Amino acid sequence: MPSEFLPSAPSTNPETATLQLEQALRDLARPEGVANPKAYRPFLLQLIGQAWEAVAYGKPNDEVQESCERIERVRRILEEYIPTDLDPRTEAAIEILGAIRFLQAAIRVLANRALRRRPLQTNEQRILDSLRDAKTYLQRKDVHQQLERQHVKLSPPRVGQILSDLFHDGYLVRYQAPAQGGVTGFYALAPLGREVLLYQETGSTDSQARPELWESYERVTEAVAQRTGM
Repeated sequence: MPSEFLPSAPSTNPETATLQLEQALRDLARPEGVANPKAYRPFLLQLIGQAWEAVAYGKPNDEVQESCERIERVRRILEEYIPTDLDPRTEAAIEILGAIRFLQAAIRVLANRALRRRPLQTNEQRILDSLRDAKTYLQRKDVHQQLERQHVKLSPPRVGQILSDLFHDGYLVRYQAPAQGGVTGFYALAPLGREVLLYQETGSTDSQARPELWESYERVTEAVAQRTGM
């Protein structure tokens, strides 16, 4: 299919998305160059996301295999450019970056699936919102205080129950630490929780357009490591 007939946004049709990615990669070889050398990324993420959807929704194995074969087909376009003598650190960095993008696509798929299965309740949304900009993990009492400032009337035990439910559904990360003779939980948004909030706001879970989704998660993880001596 000629490039002028291809849609500019990633197609939901796997074959069309593959053609889009192939064309974007071929454009990199233009003698005059391209305005955006990273224009191939949305199409690659679309194909990865479709592969994850096939897995997440329990589709037949042949559909999963077809998704892998499409990406393999595209890889052949760049076969001659695959380096064989990389510095070990460079090779490791490339592999880690690829893994992060692969997981970003997986989380996007899981967020869509979670919301289709069970939309967030109002109070669940409020609690996720209260954790959105936190620079460290918050206790139940911290979340309760934030909700009170917003004139949301929920009892501390109810806040604790919702936090626990959101954690078990994968929207939050939690660590437990001794406090006042017992154990208390500290919570922060997991990547899935941030993707869900983004979807609620925009109708899209395109995390590539929002790198701060991952930067914030990494920031709170570092804060916990410092606090606990991990």
